[in-house]
This record gives sequence, structure tokens and C-alpha cells, in this order.
Amino acid sequence: MMDLDNIPDTQTEAEELEEVVMGLIINSGQARSLAYAALKQAKQGDF
Repeated sequence: MMDLDNIPDTQTEAEELEEVVMGLIINSGQARSLAYAALKQAKQGDF
């Protein structure tokens, strides 16, 4: 039977870096969308 309490951390440094990069890409896309939505509201005079 497998000992679930002692599973070694097998995630490599490259995989961790990939997760960080994907998070940056996702968050930057959302930030861009929110910025354009704010610009649209500002053009309509809604500050």
C-alpha cells in the first residue's frame, strides 16, 4: 500500500517556473481586459 503521508515532492524547478510564467500570462491578460473596460467607462464620462 502506498504511504500518502510521505510522498516526495517531485515537481522540478522547471515545472515551478512554468507555473509562475503561466500565472503571469493569465494575470496580464486579465489586467489588459480590465484596463480596456476602464478606458471604455472613462470615455463615457463614468469615473
